[in-house]
Amino acid sequence: MSDLMWPWRAYRFATERMERAAKGEERRSSAPIDPAKPVLFLSYRTAEHTDVARALHLALEQSGFRVWFDEDRGTMPSRVLYLDVFLEEAMRAADVLVLLLPAAAAERRLEERDSDMQDQLFASLVRMWAVLAIVASYSARSDGSPPSWHRELEALDEDQRRERLLADGLFAIKTLRRSVPPPLRAMWSLAVYGVNPLKLPEESWQAWERRIAGFHGLATVSVAVRSPPPGEHPDVVLDPDAIDRDTRELLAPRLVGRRRRPGRPPLTPQLQRLVARRRRYALIALAIAVSLVLVVIAVVVFVVWLWIA
Repeated sequence: MSDLMWPWRAYRFATERMERAAKGEERRSSAPIDPAKPVLFLSYRTAEHTDVARALHLALEQSGFRVWFDEDRGTMPSRVLYLDVFLEEAMRAADVLVLLLPAAAAERRLEERDSDMQDQLFASLVRMWAVLAIVASYSARSDGSPPSWHRELEALDEDQRRERLLADGLFAIKTLRRSVPPPLRAMWSLAVYGVNPLKLPEESWQAWERRIAGFHGLATVSVAVRSPPPGEHPDVVLDPDAIDRDTRELLAPRLVGRRRRPGRPPLTPQLQRLVARRRRYALIALAIAVSLVLVVIAVVVFVVWLWIA
């Protein structure tokens, strides 16, 4: 068991660090955040925009915006530590996608596609291992003795034990939810919303972020650096030598007041027709379900009362 638990603890440390940073607990700027301003997700191409993205991120924070910037969030360029899941969770929590437009359309080379597929396969194996580690950590040893974490709890007082159990349970639930096999996620989303949430082999990460942001209803503000790319019409053009000034005078006014589309993503037309057709039966089905639950609870209470008596 100990051989299984030490890599699990390292894995947990890395993912919890990403989660804390994704909540915005780490900021480069000391300027106060204006809660009335929208939450921003900064999307950029690593090979092209790294320096500009850093400067833009700092300028936006100094203007009072809360900005999700993956370089500050501890995200790894791999799905092994749930890169795709953390990016999508960040977009769900944001209001506006600030899109740094690339100078030219990115073409995915064959070796990049192969590397991306290998990363997805390895990440699937690691996520399966994470699920097995959770099951093993809550299982007794082969000789019948309790697991190692159970003995660690015995050294804690009651409040510390309760806090530890709550933290462990929440992390296990989040890991199980994030470890849903990608094919199942894709099948569910395609059936309900008509959108594939997985990154396609021919997509760059920025193209995937743009597509998923639209799916979740984020407003998009496109930004070009120095000059607009061919065929694009950016909302703002920034001078790389005057990022602070252009952000304050040109970009910030465009962002104030922008909000994401309210509500959940729209259902597929087929599902919308099915829901509308069955709406009149929904209350009847709900009443029957509640009645069955109450009956089951009553039977359980009665059996327990008989057993105690």
